[in-house]
Amino acid sequence: MRYTEMFRNEPDVLTVPEAAKLLRIGKNQAYELVKNGSLGAIRLGKKIIIPKPALVDFCRNEVKSMDFLGEVWYCCRDESHDKERFGN
Repeated sequence: MRYTEMFRNEPDVLTVPEAAKLLRIGKNQAYELVKNGSLGAIRLGKKIIIPKPALVDFCRNEVKSMDFLGEVWYCCRDESHDKERFGN
């Protein structure tokens, strides 16, 4: 997946709550990712900002570390399975 394309219309620098929203995770979890170094960030006094490339890197690294999820995703993306599961 091309994460640079996915985040193309987003600002070059994000706040932690903005990044959390894009990742569809809670703010607390996003702050924890920053704290443990999983999500690159810059501290400016009390403010924490996340450069867009750090968000892209985080997504790429997470997908690489969860290869088993890729198999599940592709399995679930079978249209017949979607129709069966979701009635579409």
